[in-house]
Amino acid sequence: MNLLKRLYRILSSLGLGVSLLFLIALILAFATKFESSTSTHLVQAYIYRTVWFDLLLALFGLSLSLATWNLRPWRLRHLGVICIHASILIILVGAWMTRKYGFEGTMSIDEGDSSDYILTRELVLKVYDPQKLDVPVVVFPTKLQSSPPEEFLNEEFQIPGGGSFTADRYYTDAQPKLNVKEDGPVVNPGLHFLFKSAMFSEEVWLFPRRPGENMRDFNGMLQLEAVEAPDQASWLASLASAGNGSLAFLLGGARQTVELPVPGESIALTGGHSLQLVKVYRNFSMNEKGAALDMPGPAANPALEFQLVKGGQSDRYIYFQNMPDFDPLLGNEPTLARLSGFQWQPVFSDHDLGDKQIRFGLIGQEVRAAWMAGGKLVEQPVAVGGAALTLPWMGFQFSVDQVLRKAWRQEDMENIGVKGEMPALRLRLDKDGVVEQKWLRMGQRKPMHVDGKLWLIGFEQNRIPLGFSLRLKDFVEDRYPGTMMAAGYASFVVLDDPEQGITGKDIEISMNNTLVHRGYKFFQSSFRRSQDMGGQETTILSVNNDPGHLVVYVGSLFLVLGLFTAFFLKKKLIDLGRRNKTTA
Repeated sequence: MNLLKRLYRILSSLGLGVSLLFLIALILAFATKFESSTSTHLVQAYIYRTVWFDLLLALFGLSLSLATWNLRPWRLRHLGVICIHASILIILVGAWMTRKYGFEGTMSIDEGDSSDYILTRELVLKVYDPQKLDVPVVVFPTKLQSSPPEEFLNEEFQIPGGGSFTADRYYTDAQPKLNVKEDGPVVNPGLHFLFKSAMFSEEVWLFPRRPGENMRDFNGMLQLEAVEAPDQASWLASLASAGNGSLAFLLGGARQTVELPVPGESIALTGGHSLQLVKVYRNFSMNEKGAALDMPGPAANPALEFQLVKGGQSDRYIYFQNMPDFDPLLGNEPTLARLSGFQWQPVFSDHDLGDKQIRFGLIGQEVRAAWMAGGKLVEQPVAVGGAALTLPWMGFQFSVDQVLRKAWRQEDMENIGVKGEMPALRLRLDKDGVVEQKWLRMGQRKPMHVDGKLWLIGFEQNRIPLGFSLRLKDFVEDRYPGTMMAAGYASFVVLDDPEQGITGKDIEISMNNTLVHRGYKFFQSSFRRSQDMGGQETTILSVNNDPGHLVVYVGSLFLVLGLFTAFFLKKKLIDLGRRNKTTA
């Protein structure tokens, strides 16, 4: 009995209440900082939606209630304190109602389209029949967005009619990772490269027999390609180039046609002139400093750089095949006779090696590499597991450390962060010793056989139907003069709610104008511009349902009333209480 009294005395003490209030304030300050540096998902998962935070608030509410009860017998002088205590308890109840029954979501609508649902942050697994993709057969809720994320899971999901699958991995910020092993079921050569420069270091797998996976582009700085050749002669034949083509032009009123030499060499013309080829560009481009670049890849913007030379003088030209009317002479006036009337017939093909492009040939177990340097072909063997080779561009180095004949590619992921921006879930199905695994990114659906039946499993945001629809009639964006920065934007929507007899009601939703309907509040949150000029734009509305907001308003009113009473009316209430006591 003494123990219960002591516990009651501690719980109802002013010291405990103030200490709990101070602790909650510190946690809220930390949570605000934590959210700004990470994400809303993480602060919800680690703080606001945790059991320990709920218990802390419950303990504070209990302490406050007991402290209020200890004021008995209540007098008029207690009115301010009682109002303040009651207001805090009411606000806690309102916050609990919002957390328990409220939710937040988003609605995205393209111009001209309508939507009757919102997407929440809650992640769910949906099972679809491949023949009926409109409505899922079953929706499995998860706790992935409402609790601290755990990478290792063991959650089983039963499909109606029999069968189950397991979710065993969850990554908050998943990035594809390629695991390659030997002894695959079929011949599938794979080459593993180590590439590095002063700017980056990276490992690369190339598969000569898999289109799209036999080539790698490093942001236009370098392009790798792997091919398979039956013998050395076929490999060398694939590297042969038909030359740089022919160039026709007018010189001194006479038409001349020449076969272009290799870069750095000259060819004699009439009148004592000569033409010296400087460079052939397959994809002419320029960097930020204005220097000419030849980007790797198919010939999309061919250009020819050459000089007209006579004696010790020269004129420099750059001729663009895609812009025949562009004056190729660099300079105001020619030092020598002006060339004009150009016609250039390049002979590029998809097999030609361009600048900053390396081709690797797999000939049996031997690996060879080829690239162009100074307009000339460089071709040499590459020792697997040997020393790195240095390329003539930007200090690139590469080496080949593995060559697999039956490369087996296994889809995998790695977790690169904890912000919750790229969630992915791995599904696992074990049957008769055979393991089937599927990684699902948020928004993806993939097929999976469960007990011999094919299903589509989707990892998606939860969808909540509204019972009414909004159609985006027009989206208007105001920009700051001379910039692409939005100064303001508004969505002009049409509300249709047959249950309430509303049809075709025009409404504006903007940053200062909120739509409230059926307890839902629609805020203008963001938008997406169209990629095409004059194309459709997309509005993004933030939607919330807050059933506890009225309770919080009442609590706030009581708080103002209590503070006013405690600070301005306390003396009058004490005097009034004394007079009433004297009269009695």
